[in-house]
Amino acid sequence: VLLGRVRDPARDTELNQVVTEVVRDVTPSTLLKNARETLDAKPDAEGSVGRFLFAVAMKDVDYGKTLLALCDGSEPNLPPYSLGLLVAALHVSGADRSVIRIFADRGGRGRHAASVAVSRLRPEWHPGFALSPDDLKLTRELANDPDRRVWWSVVDFARSLASHAPDVCLTIAGDVAARHGMDGLEQVAEMCRELIGRDATLYRPAVVDLVEKHFTSATHLDDYWSVHLLVQ
Repeated sequence: VLLGRVRDPARDTELNQVVTEVVRDVTPSTLLKNARETLDAKPDAEGSVGRFLFAVAMKDVDYGKTLLALCDGSEPNLPPYSLGLLVAALHVSGADRSVIRIFADRGGRGRHAASVAVSRLRPEWHPGFALSPDDLKLTRELANDPDRRVWWSVVDFARSLASHAPDVCLTIAGDVAARHGMDGLEQVAEMCRELIGRDATLYRPAVVDLVEKHFTSATHLDDYWSVHLLVQ
């Protein structure tokens, strides 16, 4: 609901009412304290907490900025997934288009949070939002990161670029295949499938070249999309 995957008007209305009440009646420090307590009790609630913080920050960007300021700098006191969604909201809303880069440059958990934020920058989820050249540059940078937690978050987003920036998608597919080897070939296969689906005549030659470089010599290819790509 929060990120556009499922639209349910009744749930959207209810969520909007709750978020409005929180922004009006709950201080940012209290909300952050409640978020921490929820995560302490239920560590697997990172996604739910993050999506709620995303909705709050999109509702009131100043409130969102205060929430982020309350988090420690290089050692954020929200887990990377929850923090990343808060960072994404400030970026998507236009409140701070440099915030993801700032976190990416911090390294460690900050960089992990940045990769989560990038993975939420899909224009189809956010009407009116458009990817900038800096967004695409950072996506490619994070896709080449040696930390699996970082590049894995970004690669699925990179697949969606076939619809918005296909040449960047193709470049990232090659980067991931060369940088991460077998660990990334399934994701590369999915990116190639999206590109061929967009324009087979234009992208098939580049995809064939990529397959010949990285897939034909690979061993133990048993995921669906890699096998499907080779059959094509």
